[in-house]
Amino acid sequence: MTIVVITPHAAAGPEAEWPLLTDRQVDTRVARIPAPGGTTTEPGTPPTSPAGLGSLASPHLLGGAVTSLLRRGPLDAIGYASTSTGYVIGHTAETALLERL
Repeated sequence: MTIVVITPHAAAGPEAEWPLLTDRQVDTRVARIPAPGGTTTEPGTPPTSPAGLGSLASPHLLGGAVTSLLRRGPLDAIGYASTSTGYVIGHTAETALLERL
């Protein structure tokens, strides 16, 4: 099973947690959305303001992350891991975000 997780933070989480949540072998691919002012290799300091957190859920950033992950081969599921961003953008926008993914 291959799970792709898009997340706007550098904390190890999805790649450590998913294999523990199932009794199947899980290949977890993670795409980290770089924080403003950072680069792909140095993500920068994650924003803490509502506007900054909301910007990490932009379709442009998420679309690029999904495209890069799809190039790496087939997958079984795509997820988005950011509780803070979910609080900021709200339930309706988060639902739309997940449908786009």
